[in-house]
Amino acid sequence: MNKKREKRGYIIFSAVFYGIAAALMIFGTFCDLKIDEALFAPGQTFARLAESYGQFVYWGMWGPALAIIFACRRDLNGTLALFGGIFSKIKPISNCESRAYKTINIIFKALTSAGIFVLCAVGWKKLIENVIKNILINTGHGKWSQPIYFAISFAAAAISIIIASRIDKKTLKKLELLAFAGVLFGAICKGVEECKTLTQRVRFREMIAWSNGFKNSDGLSEGKYSPLTREMIDTTDFSAFTPWYKKGDAMGIYSRADSFPSGHTTYSYTLFLSSLLCRSFEKLKKFAVSALCVSAAYTATMGYTRLAAGAHYLTDVAAAAIIGYTAFVTVRFIYIKVSAKI
Repeated sequence: MNKKREKRGYIIFSAVFYGIAAALMIFGTFCDLKIDEALFAPGQTFARLAESYGQFVYWGMWGPALAIIFACRRDLNGTLALFGGIFSKIKPISNCESRAYKTINIIFKALTSAGIFVLCAVGWKKLIENVIKNILINTGHGKWSQPIYFAISFAAAAISIIIASRIDKKTLKKLELLAFAGVLFGAICKGVEECKTLTQRVRFREMIAWSNGFKNSDGLSEGKYSPLTREMIDTTDFSAFTPWYKKGDAMGIYSRADSFPSGHTTYSYTLFLSSLLCRSFEKLKKFAVSALCVSAAYTATMGYTRLAAGAHYLTDVAAAAIIGYTAFVTVRFIYIKVSAKI
């Protein structure tokens, strides 16, 4: 694909995307509650599956990405040279034959190897634990103990690292940059997730649950796992509802006051990284546009399911779309700049 044509197409796609997201944000600002009332479908199987398994595109990225980074790990000077290709002020150590350098290098390699391996295992654990827990919950079975999850996760980390280490160097070099892009994107999304509780926006289904007597063991609302119905909307007190630009109040009765923005929707934008994967390999370049379109369809579907589940409002989803796509745009910009230098 011609670079100018690619750039023009990407700009048009981004402009249309932001235009639609902004329009939805404005529409939702005035109609959030009415939209949720209209779309609420608590028994919808598709929405349930999306809630249980929709984040696995995000969590499934961490283990393989960190396995690739482990397979590409360098010594101290190699790491300095790598970052020196990005930041000109970083220079390798000239006297690499000195005893001090060799000692520091051994410690550096040991710490980075152990650290990346543990992070890789944690990445796999998050994926495996979430998958198995949701399967057990959805099938009505019991729980697995943490040691079992850790054992499986460390085994998965070891296997993925062995597989990554056998990839040819040319391919591995391209995958390494993609892995770092994934980690950066993931860190941005995780940061957004951690800030959700600051808004204190009460979820739609939590108000329905509380008003209709569904409470957890702590005496708080239990909206996620309760048998809610559309008819319960008529008997619900929505006085705890707040627009996205105002801080809400859990009032000591709602278990989930973290509606804004939608975490599931933000995480779903991980799939946009597939367009970078296509861009990096000649045989896959023809699929780059398709990857963007599929990603957009997937994220839009995820947004809808969050409304159907009563987990979020339209502005939660629209804000998550803006955040998720902006994170992708940022990572894509850095990826292109860095790949041109190294």
